[in-house]
Amino acid sequence: MSDTAPVSFRLKAGEKVFGMTGVVITTQPGIVRALKAAVIGENGVPIKKGEQFYVLTNLGEGFTKIWFKGRIYQGEPYDDATFKFIRETKSIWWVKIKNRAGRIGWSRQPENFGNVDQCG
Repeated sequence: MSDTAPVSFRLKAGEKVFGMTGVVITTQPGIVRALKAAVIGENGVPIKKGEQFYVLTNLGEGFTKIWFKGRIYQGEPYDDATFKFIRETKSIWWVKIKNRAGRIGWSRQPENFGNVDQCG
């Protein structure tokens, strides 16, 4: 998984591959500020107006991985009336694929593949 690694193989448009796994590398966490008192995370951790937390990565379906006061939570920080993004998260999503010939490689262009979510 490196931009400087040699190319394993190239795919033709429409060629089917099997997605084996993936990894998201956060290069810059997002910063979110609470505009009013609220709760974050699956356990409803209270956050005061003006406090900030970091968005580490997108988990899909509106959920993110959040770092707040030394702990990691899952949450949905997209309610504009409650939270304001001060800085967007920057990340790279690498996907490990295998073609029909059994060749395995990594790509950081997941937007070029279809059916990449859990819904199909």
